[in-house]
Amino acid sequence: MRGVIGFFFMVLIVLFGVGCGKDRAGELPYLTRDSDGDGLSDREEGVLGAQFRNSDTDGDGIPDGADADIDGDGRLDNGKDSDGDGIKDSFDVDVDGDGIADNGKDSDGDGINDTHDTIDDSKDRDRDGLPDDLDPNSNNSDTDGDGILDGVDVDVNGDGILDNGKDSDGDGISDKADVDVNGDGVVDNGRDKDGDGINDKYDTVDNSKDRDNDGLADDLDLNSDNIDSDGDGILDGVDADVNGDGVLDNGKDSDGDGIKDSADVDVNGDGVLDNGKDSDGDGINDKYDNIDNRKDADNDGLPDDLDPNDSNPDSDGDGIKDGADADIDGDGIFDNGKDYDRDGMNDAHDNDDDNDGLLDVSDPKDNNIDSDGDGITDGADVDVDGDGVNDNGKDSDGDGINDRADADIDGDGVNDNGVDSDRDGIIDRYDLDDDNDGLSDFDEAKRGTDPKSSDSDGDGKDDVTEGESDSDGDGLIDAIDSSVKDSDRDGVVDELDSDNSNPLNDSDGDGQTNIKELECGKLGDPLDKSKRCLWETETEQGKRLSSLGFIYVPGGFDVDEDGIKEKGFWVSAYQARKDGEEISVENVVSIVGDYYQFIKNKFTILNTKSSLEGYMKKQLTDTLKGRELTFNVHDAEKYLRLSDMPPYLALASLTQYKIQDDSGVVLNDDISLLTQKQYVHISKLLQADLENGGDGTFLRNRLLAIDIDVPLRDYKSRIYEFGKSYQEYLSNLIWLKDKDDTVKFSLDDVQTWWGVDMDSIQYNHTFAYGAHSTLDVGMGAGLFKDHYAVVVRGGSILNLLHGTTGVDTDTLNKREGIGFRGATRYLK
Repeated sequence: MRGVIGFFFMVLIVLFGVGCGKDRAGELPYLTRDSDGDGLSDREEGVLGAQFRNSDTDGDGIPDGADADIDGDGRLDNGKDSDGDGIKDSFDVDVDGDGIADNGKDSDGDGINDTHDTIDDSKDRDRDGLPDDLDPNSNNSDTDGDGILDGVDVDVNGDGILDNGKDSDGDGISDKADVDVNGDGVVDNGRDKDGDGINDKYDTVDNSKDRDNDGLADDLDLNSDNIDSDGDGILDGVDADVNGDGVLDNGKDSDGDGIKDSADVDVNGDGVLDNGKDSDGDGINDKYDNIDNRKDADNDGLPDDLDPNDSNPDSDGDGIKDGADADIDGDGIFDNGKDYDRDGMNDAHDNDDDNDGLLDVSDPKDNNIDSDGDGITDGADVDVDGDGVNDNGKDSDGDGINDRADADIDGDGVNDNGVDSDRDGIIDRYDLDDDNDGLSDFDEAKRGTDPKSSDSDGDGKDDVTEGESDSDGDGLIDAIDSSVKDSDRDGVVDELDSDNSNPLNDSDGDGQTNIKELECGKLGDPLDKSKRCLWETETEQGKRLSSLGFIYVPGGFDVDEDGIKEKGFWVSAYQARKDGEEISVENVVSIVGDYYQFIKNKFTILNTKSSLEGYMKKQLTDTLKGRELTFNVHDAEKYLRLSDMPPYLALASLTQYKIQDDSGVVLNDDISLLTQKQYVHISKLLQADLENGGDGTFLRNRLLAIDIDVPLRDYKSRIYEFGKSYQEYLSNLIWLKDKDDTVKFSLDDVQTWWGVDMDSIQYNHTFAYGAHSTLDVGMGAGLFKDHYAVVVRGGSILNLLHGTTGVDTDTLNKREGIGFRGATRYLK
């Protein structure tokens, strides 16, 4: 019967000449025309009983031309199909179905060889799932505006004739793509993850992903960061022309109101609702409206459904309410419409879109600052549209500039109407480019350049030439970052300096600060990482100190809260050891000399500015022997620390310790005890190490500040025998009492920066003030005799029990007494 119908159809075509005239080859058009683009001519479709307006008659997803069973009745009617995949052998790129192409090429991966493939599945401009070769409108993802994307729409053009497969349940979705083919409410054809009724195999759009919540899935949204891509005030999801180019790309719009028909509550625009309900009165029917315009908690003009912060009317704090803000979250990307003049307010709310000084209601071209192209911006132009009739104020002198903007109203050559910085005849108030450098004042305000100077940073390069480039990546464009000025005097001009106010930055990334690289002349260059100055550890003294067991303590911060940042210094990593050699009594007496002068020179009093008193001003008559000292790691690991020497003797021994180079030249002969400030300095660095994931034994650069004399990155040194368990003498004194036994020390003398636990201060105050003395050096020997206590620290402990000759002896086979270490002065 089918063959008879096909034959009858062909006879009708021949007899009545369906179509007009002949084609260029001289054949009747019906012989070659392929109305549905499926690879079968209309004549062939008639013979085979296929639908010549439906590219897939049986709805199996295979175009009729390649389909071995066109009508889907289970009987082959259009060639052989050796592998049973539905594609006839002559068209099948893999005839035997073994997964290896054996019949030509298949460029678009649809299983049909290119020779016979009339449809390029790889080209789908509107991303609707329907290839451009079949799509009647490849600029519109929903050609007939029925809310179903063309790729799965059984009637793509909406003319009532199926042209894209079968539709068993009449829901408009072709059976091949319909997740519920028979419409009984039970899924019977694959999975549907996004719940749109289309099975995932054919669903090119994931409706569950809509980043900007505008109702248009990200897969279709050309700008998924912006709820209103074309800035027309209509959310993308219901906008018939999403990109605003004048060509419908998201359905039909029968009444021309910009809302696509499927979402329009009044399709024909007659004022009577004819397409569902509209609860919030925005013209969009509730089915498609995912935004409730009635809810706006912060009254900012942006519905709560879109508002990133519905308790803040200005989410990014730029002074523009969210509803009118083109960039709601302030991330630099427009997310709420267009902003032609980039003033922050979206065009839908801006009454002067192009910022030309003429309100949009009067502006014939609100996206053109000079509508008639006469060189005068619209706001100042007396004849905006250039038709020869003044339409924007008076022009007394006939120069084309209206009087309110004219610098010289009467045209006598003398300015009489305000400042005209660029002397172009338009006063600055109406001049969009006050310095006439080609950058509008508004653009200059955005860039941060001076609208009244063509060279904002005065470096000889104009703002237009320098543009918006930022050579040093500091957030300041080159136009305001001078190539001749060096604000922080670090040897790098501002344009190339990533921090113009910080000489401690490192422009060339060699680990050395810019300011440090200026110290060594041509050897250092803050912009050349192959050139730098020596680190403190690389100097002759530094290398020698390192070899003797000393470590560099980085500085750069204010230790004693006096507003001055301390530099670094060297200190022995371990407390002192004896190297086996003694210093004779005679030599000790000679080294110390006048005892009063020795103590005055070697110690600093912390709690008074009064001069030292009480100590004898003569040589010692009785003393112990001194010791030659060592601080190197080998001896530290081999011997116990020296903890039985009185402070004066420790200092006498340190006086003999000199830093020499390999030829015996003295590099440093001023090694002494740590000062209170240096002890606290080290303590602060160790605490910072602990707070930054260390074990509290390392001294690291950059934790508290930058020390320019050692590498910025990865510098660290380790100190041992430091803290509560290892008390040590410092080169400071506390005045306890005067010669009349008047008390001079108070707990109020203990300053907060010392880092002392007030409950861990040890001093003689129960019976009498004074410190322990083992020798009579002017004030007698014994308990409480010395008027001054040598500062002893052990972590937060402050020990004030011992005078300059006092000693805390060890118990048997232990070294829990008071030790000491060597240190240099702070670097200059």
